[in-house]
Amino acid sequence: MRRLLTLPYIGGFLLASLALASCSPGEPKAADKPKDGGLMPVSDPKERLDEQRLEDATKGLSFNSGVVTVTVHNAGGRNKAVQATAIAERSLNTENTWFKAVGLYRDAILIDPTYAAPYEGMARSLLLEGKVDYAEAALRTALSLDPSFNTARYELGVVLLKKDDNAGGMAVWKDLAKRDPAYPELYGRMAVLCYYDHDYKAAWAYLDEADKRKQNVPSQFRTLLKEVAPRP
Repeated sequence: MRRLLTLPYIGGFLLASLALASCSPGEPKAADKPKDGGLMPVSDPKERLDEQRLEDATKGLSFNSGVVTVTVHNAGGRNKAVQATAIAERSLNTENTWFKAVGLYRDAILIDPTYAAPYEGMARSLLLEGKVDYAEAALRTALSLDPSFNTARYELGVVLLKKDDNAGGMAVWKDLAKRDPAYPELYGRMAVLCYYDHDYKAAWAYLDEADKRKQNVPSQFRTLLKEVAPRP
């Protein structure tokens, strides 16, 4: 689990870390490993993507109209795509080579454009690079391929919050709550978002839902909410 994003601070307290989950398919054999996404090595593995590297890392993909479309196909099938995704996951989560991971997820997508997982992984990598619009397109594509992919749905809400679209983020999270009421820590984060939007009644309601499910909510948030709006 990588912790990538946080909600803003209130009164100097960090209220909630937003975790983007990663999947870890089986370890591929060395002979199955794809090339490194066509990226030149750099001295600093965390060096950020410039526009040329971004173009190289996403070659074969188009991010127009808020979705990802594949313009080049590398035949290989689902098993090869799963293996390629595992390599990209290791690049992102273990090696912390964010810029390289984008290209590796791209490789997996080109092998099987119908496999949702590498789009979600690419979104996490792109978000670390500050490419929010690209990340949104990748997540929307993942969900179009697999509407049950609730990790991608949660992350889409996070991305919309980063774009200052609180209403859009909340709508996505409400949909997620209907699909998976037990999604980890979801209600606590919805409560925090309502606090920011000064909807204190809803904040208390979501906090109660979080408590029913024993979801983690920072104690300082409860204190702050009580200060501005006693429990209805």
